[in-house]
Amino acid sequence: MQWDAWEEPFLSRWARRLATIPVFLLLSAAAVALLPLLLPAALLADAVLSPGRPRPRSRCILFFACYLFCEAAGLIAAFFIWLFGGRWIRGSADRFERWNAALQGLWTEALYRGGKRIFALELDLAGADCVTGDPVLLLMRHASAADTVFPHVLAANRRGMTLRFVLKKELLWDPCIDVVGNRIRNVFIDRSGLESRKNIDAVQRLAAGLKPLEGLVIFPEGTRFHPAKLTRAIEKWRLSGDTALHERAARMKHVLPPRPGGFLALLDACRRMDLVFCAHTGLEGAATFRHLWKGDLIGKTVHVRFHKIAASAVPENDHDALIWLFEEWLGIDRWIETVGKRADG
Repeated sequence: MQWDAWEEPFLSRWARRLATIPVFLLLSAAAVALLPLLLPAALLADAVLSPGRPRPRSRCILFFACYLFCEAAGLIAAFFIWLFGGRWIRGSADRFERWNAALQGLWTEALYRGGKRIFALELDLAGADCVTGDPVLLLMRHASAADTVFPHVLAANRRGMTLRFVLKKELLWDPCIDVVGNRIRNVFIDRSGLESRKNIDAVQRLAAGLKPLEGLVIFPEGTRFHPAKLTRAIEKWRLSGDTALHERAARMKHVLPPRPGGFLALLDACRRMDLVFCAHTGLEGAATFRHLWKGDLIGKTVHVRFHKIAASAVPENDHDALIWLFEEWLGIDRWIETVGKRADG
């Protein structure tokens, strides 16, 4: 029982899983066994190397132990879902998908709550009520791996929604995302550009048949923000000769210009769906492992803002729709800067 909108070869899928699943289970067992040794050592290192900071190494080790525990628990739960609801016992396909969607929601909620407590984060949330009712297309800002749980924990889990995701193929090296994410309606795309037509077709199939209390999530930037990536993206738009989009990209400071392919593919399939934008700031301290190890995330307030725009507001012409999207993304960029100045003040 498998959602195969993006048609990954069977041998490729299971060759990867035979590598990742045993490795993650072993790492999870090692984390549990070694935590009584690693944690005191990290506390000592924090006391010696970072006396004025709130134990960054200790918190980092605790979080990765939490993450590995969630991985192991998720894989075990996924096995039991297959055992009691899989195709081999002629189980209901709808029930199998519901169970896996519920597991995905529990997994993201556990990671969110664990990270929030370990790093002493505060949440400032606005507008989440707009992610409800009729099917919506949710466009997320992407600053770190941590923000991938936001659609579930801040919107779907609280309102009983089911979400379909457009995700990068690299996430398949996380075995929980691989196993459970492939059982429900998600698409994992190759960002190399070699399979653009295949990716677009898969994204459009993903958008088909959305019902009330369902939504589709895309990260239009395609990758996490980094100043060097922004510089390259702006130069790429300059070389494209598209003056209107390059001018708007050049004004961005805190976000990357959206990539057009996935957005336009979804727009073709979702012309009647309202769009919800999710802007956030505060997770920049989780952009890389180095940031986490230094403690850049500890004690931060994460500001999140959702806002909805009616489908009728999106221009019909593809190029005009991209200009409109870039303007919306510039609005997110300005909001991030305003929040940052307010926090500094």
